Amino acid sequence: MSNTEPPRRHPSYIRLITQRRFGTLILTRVFAITGDSIRALALAVLVYGLTHSPMLSAVAYSIAFIPQLLGSSFLGTLADWLPPRLLLTVLYAVDAATGIVIGALRPPVAVSLVLVAVVALVTPLHLGTSARLVADVLTGDDYVLGRAVWCSAPLAAQLAGNGIAAVLLLAVGSARTILISGGLQLCAVAVIRLGLPKLPRNAAPEPAPARPRLRSTFADSWSQNLDLLRGSRVRQILLAKWIPPGLVIGAEALIVAYAGRHSFPASAPGILLACLCAGTMVSNLIFGRVTTPSVRDWLTVAFTVVAGLPLLAFLVDPPLVVSAVLLTAAGVGLCYDLGLELRFVDAVPEDRRGLAFSMRSTGLMSAQGIGPLVFGALAQVMPVGDVMALCGGLTVLVGTALVVRALRPASQPAPARPEAPGAANGLTIVDGPTECNCPGGCGQGQPAAASPGEYAKDTVR
Repeated sequence: MSNTEPPRRHPSYIRLITQRRFGTLILTRVFAITGDSIRALALAVLVYGLTHSPMLSAVAYSIAFIPQLLGSSFLGTLADWLPPRLLLTVLYAVDAATGIVIGALRPPVAVSLVLVAVVALVTPLHLGTSARLVADVLTGDDYVLGRAVWCSAPLAAQLAGNGIAAVLLLAVGSARTILISGGLQLCAVAVIRLGLPKLPRNAAPEPAPARPRLRSTFADSWSQNLDLLRGSRVRQILLAKWIPPGLVIGAEALIVAYAGRHSFPASAPGILLACLCAGTMVSNLIFGRVTTPSVRDWLTVAFTVVAGLPLLAFLVDPPLVVSAVLLTAAGVGLCYDLGLELRFVDAVPEDRRGLAFSMRSTGLMSAQGIGPLVFGALAQVMPVGDVMALCGGLTVLVGTALVVRALRPASQPAPARPEAPGAANGLTIVDGPTECNCPGGCGQGQPAAASPGEYAKDTVR
């Protein structure tokens, strides 16, 4: 008589995408991000053409980012309290209406920017809700691979969006380009409404609020955000996730001005932005296959350096082709974020995942909004290429230091907790097998915690 274990399922991109919930979320995200990319580039080109101001064009490109800080601070808990399908349908419909209003009515530039900024207040809700659903659907190796797809699909959408915008701006002008972006957002509404099943809201932490009023929603979101940030582990990981992309996006937002100052062709900004996205997309897909913890940690630090190093070459004002190669290389480095994903998931309480993912997305978007504003202002008094190089230098120095700190083992908890050894490596430890939270249940529990030595050999099998 022999004891045989059922064959272990290996992570597969095809198997993940064919899951109904995950596939629906990916397709919806592709439509929405494509529309957002088209709208952002069209606004930036329009503003630079009217003002020739690097700062104003950078602000136009990133106008949707900064308001998300307020949205997450005061509305983030709604990502856990409201039914996912209803919430996502309404939010994507609001995004679609924004593009349609700007494209059809053609309001002044200032009004258009204000409208985009106001709608961006609720962006953290659909980012947090979608990310929470992904974390609920996928576990272990599937989650790491799923996050690679989750990060790469929007990059493919940005790649397509920037290319489409470059063509549309030449063919139909900025206003009609923005109108078309609203149509793509309507496609996202249809996909989420038809493809995502009606799911219950997430269980709220005790005490569970019953139909919270607006004021209590604001207060509770702000309070829970502060509670999460008080934990040094969560704060260290979030800073490592926020600051390097904010610095790189500071350089990215200056691409329109850099192309204009060097008399590149009208399609050049779209091409250069697409190169940055292409580099990140490919590296995300490759990095998602790395399952050895020590290799993953080493690559996380190395790719942080790669994200900033190529930008230093903009000190010498490279031509278009060389600029495209440099930005592709910088995009490759942005996949470092995947190396911090499991640590982040394990560092936050499960009943606050929606809030935590909203805060993570909001902090990232805020950094990506503040970076263009700060470096765009510097570009008013310095050469644009020098400012882009400054972004790269800060990424190498500051970004790498933050990532190294986030990868350090967590401090030991109180001795009474049996999970201390594994927690030092960023795991959520249990005393025995736990149920898988895959849709419908896969019948496979998560293994109990290994010893530190075993964990060092192979954390994610």
